[in-house]
Amino acid sequence: DVSIQAQILGLIKNLQSELGMAVLMITHDLGVVANIAEEVVVLYHGEVMEAGTIEDIFEHPAHPYLKALRAAVPHFDMKEGERLVPLREIEAKSGPLMAGKEPWPEGSDTIWPLLSVQNLTKVFTTRKSGLLSAGPTSQVKAVDDVSFDIKRGECFGLVGESGCGKTSVSKMIMRAVSPDKGSIVFNDRGVPVDLAELDSDELMGYRQKIQMVFQDPFSSLNPRMTVFDIIREPLIIHKIGDADTQGEFVQELMHVVGLDPRFLNRYPHSFSGGQRQRIGIARALALKPDLLICDEPVSALDVSIQAQVLNLFKDMQKQLELTYLFISHNLAVVDYIADRIAVMCRGQIVEVAPREILFHNPIHHYTRALIAAVPYPDLDRRLDFDAYGGRGQTDPSSWPNPFTVSEKHRCRMCDLGDGHFVLCDEDTQSEDLVR
Repeated sequence: DVSIQAQILGLIKNLQSELGMAVLMITHDLGVVANIAEEVVVLYHGEVMEAGTIEDIFEHPAHPYLKALRAAVPHFDMKEGERLVPLREIEAKSGPLMAGKEPWPEGSDTIWPLLSVQNLTKVFTTRKSGLLSAGPTSQVKAVDDVSFDIKRGECFGLVGESGCGKTSVSKMIMRAVSPDKGSIVFNDRGVPVDLAELDSDELMGYRQKIQMVFQDPFSSLNPRMTVFDIIREPLIIHKIGDADTQGEFVQELMHVVGLDPRFLNRYPHSFSGGQRQRIGIARALALKPDLLICDEPVSALDVSIQAQVLNLFKDMQKQLELTYLFISHNLAVVDYIADRIAVMCRGQIVEVAPREILFHNPIHHYTRALIAAVPYPDLDRRLDFDAYGGRGQTDPSSWPNPFTVSEKHRCRMCDLGDGHFVLCDEDTQSEDLVR
């Protein structure tokens, strides 16, 4: 994640200076390159496309590949409606089977949001094992009183450092993990259903309505199954259609994610990382879900392939009327794809706002620290590595007032208007925060 990355990069630069080392930094992150490199070599298909000083590469790029690579990187200065430009566009198209989703009754999405998470809490108990017997147990509050709503048709971003509780929230929404407290209310076409109260048999029907795209596009696919079997498996489990209908739908799903149906008999190892992730997306779409949970879906991909997949997500959202919970620690990616964003730290949501407000007017101390740690691919906006020497940014008890969280400081979400909420001392007035 960005703050830990800034600490590691700062450590490398300090060691380089103290020990007189040379550093070979291999990366696809142009922001990292801009902040740590002095000379740069750009490779493509095993050949050097361009080489030069850091100033030459960023201020006077000459090779078309380097220019295309820079156009594929999401950044905070993108205009409304502007799209990333991948090296190769995905030709994706929907078909009649995918388009034939059950229609929503008129007005059923105006009374209730598609998903309402209220006061979600999860505590995990860990046990330290000794040589001959188990040691003492300790408790970790992974999710602490988290609440948010996701409207039908929007992309809701959830960002924060590794270990902040983002994935635990997604697992509880999927009911892979049961919450200790709180409710998860899903709008089933006008009928609110608390998923936290359903037993295993009742949950089976709702597995079709909420699906997940995982972080690792290789380990999330069974290496012993062909692509055809991988995408078809959800249809078999939920007994949807006969063999002919399932085969036809699988081919259509390949078109939806921009893959050639002629590759259906291949195994996952014969595909690139981006292609494997699109196979995972096709599998998630097989049940025609209303909500798609995307847990770090592009973090394992390089920038050009990342642009392909992000554009695919945006296109599918419009064409298939999808709603996303998009989890990531890459703030530029979330800024590109999300409509509203929640910032999470130590199991708590500290700020929620529309994307255009959050990144241009962050209020919470942690949000500002997180944004300040983002490495820009811009030589005029380099990171201050000295600001990331410790863990103070993620320690709620060390945050300045009125954001301090401790036993002595009770906090609440303060409404700043326009959908902007900030976690702060319960006695704080919204006018004081805006000032």
